[in-house]
Amino acid sequence: MIRVLIISIFSLLAFSCKSIKIDDIPKDNYVSNEAVVENTYFATVGEEHIFRANITVFKNELSGLLVVKRIDDQLHRVVLTSDFGNTLFDFSIYKDKYVANYVMSDINKKFILNILAKDFQLFTAAHLPVSKKIADGQQVVYLGSYNKLKTVVIWDTPLERVSRLIYGTPNKAKASYNYTKSEEGKPILSIEHYNFPMSIKLTPMTDE
Repeated sequence: MIRVLIISIFSLLAFSCKSIKIDDIPKDNYVSNEAVVENTYFATVGEEHIFRANITVFKNELSGLLVVKRIDDQLHRVVLTSDFGNTLFDFSIYKDKYVANYVMSDINKKFILNILAKDFQLFTAAHLPVSKKIADGQQVVYLGSYNKLKTVVIWDTPLERVSRLIYGTPNKAKASYNYTKSEEGKPILSIEHYNFPMSIKLTPMTDE
């Protein structure tokens, strides 16, 4: 699986400009609304989340354990280990930068690291600036930007929390970060890329 990541670098470059239109999100009629939406999932300082991680890249699968912990107001620590206990990567994630504390040599490629870091910067973001919104049934859809990246924030009104964060716009989405899905009655978090075939499914191993 690790070798697949390396072999696929050139394929990733070919996919990297691709985006899709999100059918279930309004495309227009938004109204101005300057605000900050709070995403509480990874917001508590000192709280550790442990997930069973299933990563699919170009139809190849890798599984392991992912640990996400908010260290302080500026920093999240994100660590992925294999089923054999080997650390694959250990990142310190800040809003506008990341530090690779350890990366397995086979995946220590800047292109791969930048993709993973951007994913976890968005996935763990606690404060999401927005500038427009529209009510859509039982959800409110916001348009904004985070760290100079365009975003769509979907707020689940009954649950009173962010259910999905999209990197891109309703017409040109590049990735989706999902917080409230479920499979067989179990909560599932996920990261799905639209500009190349990579997805991450996270099943909490602790009560969320």
